Amino acid sequence: MGCRRLFLGLLAVLWVASASCAGGQEIAIRFAPADGQRYYIKTVVQQDVTRLYMGAEEKGWYCQGFGEELEVLRVADDGSRTIRSTYRWIKYERQGVGGELVYDSSKADEPVPTDCLGYAAMIGEGFVFKVAGDGGISGLAGLKAMAQRIRAKLPAGELGDEFMREVRRYVDDKTVKEMLETGFGLYPNRPVAVGGSWSTRVEQFQEGGGIRQSELTLERAEDGVGEISIQSRFSPNPKAEPVDWGDVRARFELTGTEQGRIRLDLETGIGLGTKLEHELTGYVVLVNPERPTQEVPIAMTVKGTTIIEVGRYEQQEDSKDMEQYVRAVGPRKP
Repeated sequence: MGCRRLFLGLLAVLWVASASCAGGQEIAIRFAPADGQRYYIKTVVQQDVTRLYMGAEEKGWYCQGFGEELEVLRVADDGSRTIRSTYRWIKYERQGVGGELVYDSSKADEPVPTDCLGYAAMIGEGFVFKVAGDGGISGLAGLKAMAQRIRAKLPAGELGDEFMREVRRYVDDKTVKEMLETGFGLYPNRPVAVGGSWSTRVEQFQEGGGIRQSELTLERAEDGVGEISIQSRFSPNPKAEPVDWGDVRARFELTGTEQGRIRLDLETGIGLGTKLEHELTGYVVLVNPERPTQEVPIAMTVKGTTIIEVGRYEQQEDSKDMEQYVRAVGPRKP
């Protein structure tokens, strides 16, 4: 299928933290956006992928983007936030292996490629989750109903089931929880001063997930804006579930690095922007469930960039530079 993600588990920081200074020395980084606020998060991942299969080299370029509306529904006494996430924009482009394919949900007058019907059905759908001050994730709700609504938009029978398999990772409770834990799991467990560092480790077990070890450093905090550098190493998770690709199962055995910068608003705790670069090498191992002892390893190299832009809707309405972005992620709700 055309919209299949070649590497699962490359997730970057969407929202970062709220920070309070103690005597200008240390900053306690916590997640604390205000009740009722709504934000748009636009994430775009571009990847150059090289595969070596049966002695033949194949090259492909892939671009996948998501625009999500995140609304703070309530703030509990313990500081946790209940968030509603809604998909407003999805983009997918492919060149090389499999032929050229372009889909952009903001271009409503253009036909949806058959391979991307599952993604098109996600537009306007969403779910609810809770985030603790330390980034812990709990209270996922609405994913089953979301999956049912998406399936109802797709063709009946096996064809619709195949399209549904393409978006399964976005409606499965365990997988979505892991995705959120990766995005929110970068908080220090203690206050840090400018120049201070901390480490995090995230393990993913669903959909070919891997292990991500990160070293983060608070490089500066000036005029209410903080800047964090991040260096991460990816490694395979031998306990991860393989990816179901219909007739075969895929096991990812990729290792590599990712590095970049995260800017955040110290008052609201919302990330202002992120840019990350990653490079992974290794194998994708294909296994036929009917012949589990026969494995087909495909050598793979992935080089790519992740860019995340965040804006509050009220700010975007007054900014000429954001007009095109607002149109892309969808109109404001009445």
